[in-house]
Amino acid sequence: MMKAALEALSVGELLDAFGRQPGGPGGGSAAAVVVALGAALVEMAARASGEHWDQAGGTVAQAVALRDRALALASRDAEAYDAAVAALSGGGDELLGDALARAAAVPLQIAHLGVDVAQVAQLTAEHGGADLAADCIVAGRLACAGTRGAAALVRINLGTTAADPRLEQAAELDARAAAFERALGELEG
Repeated sequence: MMKAALEALSVGELLDAFGRQPGGPGGGSAAAVVVALGAALVEMAARASGEHWDQAGGTVAQAVALRDRALALASRDAEAYDAAVAALSGGGDELLGDALARAAAVPLQIAHLGVDVAQVAQLTAEHGGADLAADCIVAGRLACAGTRGAAALVRINLGTTAADPRLEQAAELDARAAAFERALGELEG
């Protein structure tokens, strides 16, 4: 993992960090960044809708909070991933199980945030400026992609623990993202 927090990097530096092998951030961090990008698009659309939508200010605040939380989770996921990789290289079964469980916890949080961003994106597409609906649809689809990717990581990281309730939560979030994708598709026309 890079010494600098992912949120402090330029876009080019961020892409370089993801492309670095080994030691760069992985899929969970990418999912979080995608969710944060979706939230930023919602923020932009809500700001531009302020003159004709009473809920725009609250939506901006919500989008900013979601974006900031997603970016923080991008760095936390990279740290959890690093710990899991270290445990894989010789920490024993119990240590490995604990590290994989921790590595699943952050993607689950990312998936929750992604569903929240998709919901706010749909709301903003429906009530914000009509000229910004396309940006909100893209925002929602990005958030859904982040959710579905993060949910997949939960399933992968907990693959040997079928009774873990987080597997059911991940499946529920994946299904909710799929439902938002369908709803966003209907908004496309």
